[in-house]
Amino acid sequence: MPFRLHAQGLFIALGLGLLAGLIGATSGNARRALYRVEIPLAPDRAAQMQVFWDQGQGYREDQSGRITVPAGAQPTTFTFPLAPGPVHGIRLDPFTTTGQVVVGPAVIRDSTGAEWERLDVTQLSPLNQIETLQIAEGQATLVTTDAANDPSVEWRLATPIQLPFGPKAWWQLGGGPALIVALITAALIGFAFPLRKGETPQTPGARVAALGRRWPWLGLGAATLVIWAGTLVSLPLPPTTYLDPSWQQAMVWARLHDLQFGRDVIFTAGPWSWLFSNFYIDGLLGAKLLWEALGKLALAAALVASTRDVPGVRRAVLLATFALLGGLVLDVWIILLITFLGLSAVLPARAGWRAIVPTLLVFTFFAQVKFTLAVLTLAIVGLGSLASLWRRDWRRALLMPGIYVAAFLGWWLLAGQNPIRILRWASMSLEISGGYASAMGVDPSPSVLAAGVATLAGFGWYLWRQLVTTPAAERPDRWPVIALTAGVTFIAWKHGFTRADGHVMIFFFTVTLLIVMLPAYLPTRSRIWRVELIPLIALSGVWLADDTLLANATSILRGRLHATSQGLGRPQQFLAWWRSAAESEKERVALPAIREAVGSDTIDFINAEQGWLMLNDLAYHPRPVPQSYSVYTPELMSRNLGWLQRDDRAAEYLLFNYATIDGRYAAQDDALLIADLPRRYEPVARERNLLLARRRDEQPPADGLRRELLTRANVAFGAPITLPTDRLEAMWLKLFPVPSGLGRLRAAAYKPPELYLIVREINGHETRHRLVPAAAAEGFVVQPYLPDLDSLEAFLRQEAPRQVESVRVEHPAGEGEYWSDLVYELATVPAVRLNELKPTDLVRRGIANVPALELNLPVPAEFFSVDGAPALLAHSPGRVRFAASEKARSLTGRFGLREGSYTQGARTDGVTFAVRSADGEQLWSRRLEPVASAGDRGPQTFTVTIPAGTAVELTTEPGSNADWDWSYWSRLEFTP
Repeated sequence: MPFRLHAQGLFIALGLGLLAGLIGATSGNARRALYRVEIPLAPDRAAQMQVFWDQGQGYREDQSGRITVPAGAQPTTFTFPLAPGPVHGIRLDPFTTTGQVVVGPAVIRDSTGAEWERLDVTQLSPLNQIETLQIAEGQATLVTTDAANDPSVEWRLATPIQLPFGPKAWWQLGGGPALIVALITAALIGFAFPLRKGETPQTPGARVAALGRRWPWLGLGAATLVIWAGTLVSLPLPPTTYLDPSWQQAMVWARLHDLQFGRDVIFTAGPWSWLFSNFYIDGLLGAKLLWEALGKLALAAALVASTRDVPGVRRAVLLATFALLGGLVLDVWIILLITFLGLSAVLPARAGWRAIVPTLLVFTFFAQVKFTLAVLTLAIVGLGSLASLWRRDWRRALLMPGIYVAAFLGWWLLAGQNPIRILRWASMSLEISGGYASAMGVDPSPSVLAAGVATLAGFGWYLWRQLVTTPAAERPDRWPVIALTAGVTFIAWKHGFTRADGHVMIFFFTVTLLIVMLPAYLPTRSRIWRVELIPLIALSGVWLADDTLLANATSILRGRLHATSQGLGRPQQFLAWWRSAAESEKERVALPAIREAVGSDTIDFINAEQGWLMLNDLAYHPRPVPQSYSVYTPELMSRNLGWLQRDDRAAEYLLFNYATIDGRYAAQDDALLIADLPRRYEPVARERNLLLARRRDEQPPADGLRRELLTRANVAFGAPITLPTDRLEAMWLKLFPVPSGLGRLRAAAYKPPELYLIVREINGHETRHRLVPAAAAEGFVVQPYLPDLDSLEAFLRQEAPRQVESVRVEHPAGEGEYWSDLVYELATVPAVRLNELKPTDLVRRGIANVPALELNLPVPAEFFSVDGAPALLAHSPGRVRFAASEKARSLTGRFGLREGSYTQGARTDGVTFAVRSADGEQLWSRRLEPVASAGDRGPQTFTVTIPAGTAVELTTEPGSNADWDWSYWSRLEFTP
């Protein structure tokens, strides 16, 4: 029986088969079967425990395993999956609440049971919310703190463990068989097929096309429903407190309270963005479900209709691929829908007004969802007008921009917005967008970057070939398509690889789907395999970025179809579930003390977890730029500061979690507002590691936070900038890193290179922070040092517990060619004066129940929290003296060495803690050496009997040196 072979098709099948084998056999779920970590556990209550492994990118949810562990008196060994690769550390999250658990040594084994590594419990370090960690007889007993909700401990490895993944393991997991099956199947059903006697060769594609012509609406209707239900629908999730949900909930709040974009809200989202929020607050749930049911169905129909110019088989492949991949990242389907509509209804000369007008309505709607989409749709309309001018179609060239402007205004008014603020919203969105690359950039792994560059280069080559080979007669139709595709690809590249975490999927998926569609508008003039190879490279990039996503794409699609049918098919049951889940979340994050203190007064949240306010039913009153990490240019800082300095605008209370992103220096976010806080707000309460501050009764005038320049100079990268430590005013630092020509080119084509701020405190401790150049040009408080909530609270009290000796700016190794100069300005903030710390402040701080007479410490005293309790950093050699008392006969308290003195490369040689009488008699003493002994880590307790009428001194004494001797005292109580 004769066969017709398609060599080019077989080449594509080879690539697809290889990719299928790689995805199927090396997905995260499959690879985790290769290794396991066994940990003996005995919790005092049944609990879900989770193990994370750090493979060079920190602890991530996709590199973790979770199991349910029953309560037990004796440890039982439990197994957690482990992926191959370098293992830098293993973290155990034993509970999601308070409790006690006994932990044995962890053992890493391969699939044959052979032992690779044994991690002794003496290597365990507490990470978060661990009250005590006691080691005895080869086991560690962990006790979590009161009200713990995310406790954790860690095995941190000085030398990473290498767990290999070789060809043999790949074949054993099914990669080889998957490749063979994929090749044979593809060859039989798609690229080599038998011919009957006298039959004209017909490709499988032609057969599918014939069936499609016979039943066109059946297939297109089914595609519309699948894309709508499985890709586009996004049912509202209950509110929570985390960062991304919080800003989405803030957009819903803005709609509920009719806030004005451009004045009350300055954000790259627009007035219709609330419809695309995933997380919701009650009040608009009905409108959201209606939008998902009808609005998204209409968009699905528009998307399917926009592919009408694509030939039958290619159209089927395009819609199937879109259904499978388009819903994995929200931005992908929106960008592609706009692009497809532009290609089918805006650029072609044959497109009629019945297609153009609805398309412009969709464009202007999306333009008010996200500012990036406004830029994209404006560019497409501009290209359409230019193409019309090229064809001398003056009427279309003028009418399309006019309809766009009119439709934009209509959507703006329908959203309840004042039209005079359109330009302000656009200019402020440009301001945020302009600083985004330097502020929010995250580097990808080298392999993902290589896949991205290869995909971009291949697609760029394809478009260039189309540009230079297009006949002159076809240029008015072809060149606008090439320009549009190139622009969309570049936007997807910048969007995906500026913040190259999950965002890289935007680029890879966009290119994959464009390549499937484009030959309908740009018939290829080269061998087909060269074009079809590009999606294979792009999908390889997806796999490199997340090796579980493609393997789970079909199950994700099935899950979304099921969720849509349940949520929209049974709306009453869905709403009942939503409200029940929201109530459970309210109970989990309840702040009864803060609610009582605030009452019905207005309140704002700093930095970016406004969900705390919404879930506690507080009167959220946001500043214009609601997320502090987005306030990274002078103009944006000025807007928020001006709001804070107006009595009719500023909230009565502020709630802080003071957490930032990407390892930044927290005081650099919304820096002007942070610097002005001591004059305008005072701390009043703390609950669940959140700080509440109240607006002071007397407010200084709005002055823009005047600063007085001390010095301006050039400094080399890596050279220290020494700061004065004897000033009572806050110190302000501006930094002006000047990129070289190569640095500017990199920023334009990719993203700006990173910089780091290294802060050296006067106790010798150094901390590395991500520097945001746009924010550094306006400056930030550098003295006192404000890296955490404790230091911020002290700053609000106009104290300066942490002092900076010097700072320096560094670039990553090998990136010096991107920078040409660095200038700094050091100034004072005269209006923000700081008080000197007094010994009597120990009572007010909750460190001791009686005032101290004297603090004699080698560095300024610093207050911080240890497991929720206030503590005094008393760096050795130090002395804290208390007066004699006839009543006090006992002294109890806590002591220890602060975490960081013995982790991440720090090596204190130990500190001796002692209590002595005024005449030098030693009443109690203990030496802690946490590097050598895990039992010396974390808070320790002591009890001392004091002779009546005796003054006492608490001393900390170093070993052979005082490096890293971050000793502290806490909960000091004198009792009869």
